[in-house]
Amino acid sequence: MCKIIAIANQKGGVGKTTTSVNLAASFTDLNKKVLLVDFDPQSNTTAAVGLTPSELQHTICDLVLDIIKRQQTTTVQQCIYKAKGFDVLPCDISLAQLEMYLESLMSRETVLRRILSTVKRDYDIIIIDALPSLSMLAINIFAAADYLIIPMKANDTYSLSAFSAILESLEEINAEINPNLKKLGEIITMFDRRNKNDKEIYNTIVNDTRTNPFPTAIPISTNVAEANRNSKTIFEQSPRSNAAVAYLHSALEILERIEGGV
Repeated sequence: MCKIIAIANQKGGVGKTTTSVNLAASFTDLNKKVLLVDFDPQSNTTAAVGLTPSELQHTICDLVLDIIKRQQTTTVQQCIYKAKGFDVLPCDISLAQLEMYLESLMSRETVLRRILSTVKRDYDIIIIDALPSLSMLAINIFAAADYLIIPMKANDTYSLSAFSAILESLEEINAEINPNLKKLGEIITMFDRRNKNDKEIYNTIVNDTRTNPFPTAIPISTNVAEANRNSKTIFEQSPRSNAAVAYLHSALEILERIEGGV
């Protein structure tokens, strides 16, 4: 059965897109059929896999517009592209304009859920890179997801304050929109084990009673930075690097928690 995972944190710069792309690649290496969804007008995920939003014939924005206009001119299959060995449902800047029209829709929180419901049977895992906000687009992501994974930057002293905000959002989503959404855990990113500040923040995150971090932390790495700059996954850029190994371990840990019922 397909599992939909939202990668989210209401704080930017914590590695959401990098984590989303490299987890998609990791699950693919583990022989899972994967769909990576971009539902952010900035289209960072789309660009990260080497697609150019302005050059795409169709994106998820066409599907949203169809729902707003109560028509069907485009299928989900027409909007899906192959990249990096997995499927991608890309986005473009027009989603920002469409968001305002969502407010007037009945069941406006479930637009993305309705879109994904038509292709869920084709995938083992769907990953959604969420916006760093609680906008209507982000609410749609949480309404569609089964699980929430929160990236937390190891060298950011404000990680836990942002973490508190997303926990409050999760509580509201559970109460009002999607009672089945579960927090699967936290992935600690950009961790430098040699740095005293990083180790202190890491320990603070791990020892917080509200967290359940995955055992593997993603190390800070020039290989990851180079991969991002080249629109590559870490496995394309440096498959034997510590970061590549860490992402693969993280994917295995995620599957273990899902199969164990969290």
